[in-house]
Amino acid sequence: MRRLLSALAVLLIVAPACGDAEAEGGGDESSQRFAVDLLPLNGSDAEGRGTLALAGNHLTVDIEASGLEPDQIHEQHLHGLVVAAQAARCPTDSEDGDGDGLVGLGEARSAFGTSVRALEPFPTVGRGGRLDYELTFTVDREQLAPLENRVLVLRGASPAGETYRPDLPAACGRLRPVGREG
Repeated sequence: MRRLLSALAVLLIVAPACGDAEAEGGGDESSQRFAVDLLPLNGSDAEGRGTLALAGNHLTVDIEASGLEPDQIHEQHLHGLVVAAQAARCPTDSEDGDGDGLVGLGEARSAFGTSVRALEPFPTVGRGGRLDYELTFTVDREQLAPLENRVLVLRGASPAGETYRPDLPAACGRLRPVGREG
């Protein structure tokens, strides 16, 4: 009985200490903050800025943008290259492989890779073409890492008199670290 009580006493002393280390966000669970400046793509007027905060397995995304197509759903994605250590970038006109004056998703893959996280639900932009979006997601940190090598892409534009294309990249920006806590 004494051994059982001694073991219980040790657990009561050690267990709270272990819990404190997790609560403080040690190791890979530290908080990270990123900023992004969104610049227009494909002749759109879309531009804006955003912040991302990663704490534990929660990612909070705050985006403010203007110049988007009014009354349309605009997808938002974090993109990255297959080799996570390589930095994704926003595409340039040189990625326009078919010469149509637009850089579609397929053409942009060489610059920013594939979607590593869709930021859903996707918002419908109001009549003024403004996007004010804030949402917190539960994420797999490993899937996103390293965030400093990712870009944020807003999709949806009507290029030069064409009908609305929900998959066409309208704005893009590279994430940049702005601080680290923990």
